[in-house]
Amino acid sequence: MADWVAEELELLRSIWPDLEFASDGNWVVRKNYPLPDGWNKGSVDLAIRIPANLPGEQPYAFWVRGGLLLSNGAVPGSYAFPAAESLPFTPIESWGKFSWAPETWSPGSKPGEGTGMTHFAFSVRRRLEEKS
Repeated sequence: MADWVAEELELLRSIWPDLEFASDGNWVVRKNYPLPDGWNKGSVDLAIRIPANLPGEQPYAFWVRGGLLLSNGAVPGSYAFPAAESLPFTPIESWGKFSWAPETWSPGSKPGEGTGMTHFAFSVRRRLEEKS
């Protein structure tokens, strides 16, 4: 694992101490991620992928295990279920994929400076708060 990826993983652990990591593809999963009101579930297993080419490649998309709908039964925007990717955590189960990228990607000269994976994790939260 590249040093930058390893350092970003440790920064993610500072906000998600119970995360699971699969080095095959740099996948991170946070089990029982609490959802804001407005969804058909109270929590989901949420996965993101740390790009191998950080900082030059920004993160893209996040995945939720088992599918997710708005509380009114509508399908959220920019969401596909099942996702085309197979995640290493539970290849038998289906995951849904949110197409998502941070508005700004401006990493600094080292992990922890500028934007990074923790910023991406917080942007995922903001996306889920949109409830659309």
